[in-house]
Amino acid sequence: MITVRPDIADGKRGSRGDLLFNLEGTRLINLGTEPLTGGPAYDCAGYWGSTCGGPNAKWRHVFNTTWATPWSGFDLTARWRFLSGSDSEQISSNPQLAGNALPLTQHIKPYSYFDLSADVSLSKMFRLQLGVNNVLDKDPPIIDSGGGPFASNCPNITPNQSSCNGNTFPQIYDALGRFMFVGLTADF
Repeated sequence: MITVRPDIADGKRGSRGDLLFNLEGTRLINLGTEPLTGGPAYDCAGYWGSTCGGPNAKWRHVFNTTWATPWSGFDLTARWRFLSGSDSEQISSNPQLAGNALPLTQHIKPYSYFDLSADVSLSKMFRLQLGVNNVLDKDPPIIDSGGGPFASNCPNITPNQSSCNGNTFPQIYDALGRFMFVGLTADF
């Protein structure tokens, strides 16, 4: 995590406010599995499928930029959520994963989502937060879950894996599209 924050510990903000930056990222180097000791192994980093489960992006991050406005108790935040691309395990050179993937679902391109939010202090006790996630209403990737020789780019029935739902991975990508929210926090 990298955070750049001007010194506003005294509660005073500059005449134009302050910009705060925060980056949290994860680099997945290896996601190896050896089902039997000494047996064949496979690495799911950068892959998805019936064995690897949901997409295992090799890089993901959340980058926040907050404008701490000159009006105390009012902040605006823009957030960028990023996931690197992933490939179907079926195109892997590892025989533990390889199979016949449909050409249209061999690769999920990198995904970026942009969110906006405002945080307003109503009093010493109450804070209001308003926002929109996935401002650009980006659709999730569509993954084939059909049968036949290309079955299971989208693992629907594997019990211990993250599965597709509606031909995508809603636990990883924004399946609902643009999402608006309002929250009220009370501190006692």
